[in-house]
Amino acid sequence: MSLVTEFSIMRRANALLLAFLMATLSLAGCFGGGDDDGSGEEPAETLDEWMVYSVDSGDDLPNCNSDTLGRLYYVADVDTFEVCLTTGWSFINIKGADGAQGPAGEPGPQGEPGMDGLPANESMMYNLEQQLLTMNQDMSVILMNISEIENDLGGIDNTIQLYYSWFTQINTDVINIESNLSLVWDAILTLESNLANASSCQLVPYANCAGANLSHMNLSGMDLYGINLRGANLQNTNFDYATLDSADLRNVIAFYNASFINTGMNYTDLEDARFGGYLGHVECGGFCSINLTGAHFGRANLNYANFMFADLTDTSFSRADLSNADLRSTDLTNVHLQEAQLIGARLDGAKMIDGWLRYADFTDAELRHANFTNASMWHVDLNNADLRDVILTGAVARYADFTDADLRNADLTNAYLRYADLTDANLFSANLTDANFQSASVSDANFEDSIWSNTIWTDGVAYDTNQA
Repeated sequence: MSLVTEFSIMRRANALLLAFLMATLSLAGCFGGGDDDGSGEEPAETLDEWMVYSVDSGDDLPNCNSDTLGRLYYVADVDTFEVCLTTGWSFINIKGADGAQGPAGEPGPQGEPGMDGLPANESMMYNLEQQLLTMNQDMSVILMNISEIENDLGGIDNTIQLYYSWFTQINTDVINIESNLSLVWDAILTLESNLANASSCQLVPYANCAGANLSHMNLSGMDLYGINLRGANLQNTNFDYATLDSADLRNVIAFYNASFINTGMNYTDLEDARFGGYLGHVECGGFCSINLTGAHFGRANLNYANFMFADLTDTSFSRADLSNADLRSTDLTNVHLQEAQLIGARLDGAKMIDGWLRYADFTDAELRHANFTNASMWHVDLNNADLRDVILTGAVARYADFTDADLRNADLTNAYLRYADLTDANLFSANLTDANFQSASVSDANFEDSIWSNTIWTDGVAYDTNQA
């Protein structure tokens, strides 16, 4: 049996004994003797009428009622007594006042000696070292966490940089798109403007002014690129320094004091345009002319154009098509006709002094009385051209083609015709003074009655008599 069990049994026995004593004390007056004093009082309760019970805990107490009234219960778990009264269960305090201190007991036996303790300083150092070790471990964990956080932050920063670069690129693309849209809108507005101009004469680029009467107007310096002036009346109109490149000037009437000084007409279509002629007007003495000084007709279409009596000084017709054009009595001093087409053109009496005519094609052209003084005529094609009474003084016609050309009475004084082709050409009564025919081809050419003086013949020797 364990000590705890024995102690519990002893506690219960003591409690029962104490309860019995209390009951006995309360009934002490009943044990005096058996004589009847004749008082007539009821006899007192006997001991065995007291009911003393024991329970393990207060929860085991029965209901306090008429059946348990007066019962005394020992409650083991709290070592107390409870009595059932008419007012319910009531606690009974059985503890008296504390007694005096008893004498000290005998000393107990000596215990086993303990382990030697560490000196105070070493113990403190050990504890501190353990704390530092723990702190270092915690710090390592914290640093590892910080490293992981830094790695995470690095990844986040890279992501932010990536998104920022995307945003920057998108922003740049948006700006480029806006710029391109602006250009597109500008182009649309220009096209709309051009379309509007194409349906009405507003004297702006690409305007439709076909058949319009623009006579006596001052349009100098204006930009009329691509304008449609087909059949327009341009008499007395001033186009000085204006831009008429790629314009349509077919069938225009521009004589009678019209002015086109330094006007740009490159790639312009001037077919059948009339820039001069004999009109019988009293104001211009019947010969109405036009001033086209310094105008530019590069690659222009001038088929059948009429420039009669026009002033074309310093004008450029490079690679222009002047086939069948009328250039009679025009002033073409210092003109540029390089690679121009003048097939069948009429240039009677035209002045091309100091002109630049290299590679120009005058096939079948009418050039009677034309003046080519000092003109550069390298590789010029004058096949079957009418050059009667023409002036070629000082002209350089190296490699020029005069096949079947009519050069009767022509003045070739000091002309340079080296390597020229004069096959079947007619130089009857021509003046060949100081002319140079070295290495020229003169097969079947007619030099009858021509004037020879210091004339260099095909053999490179100068002669004063006809060697043909």
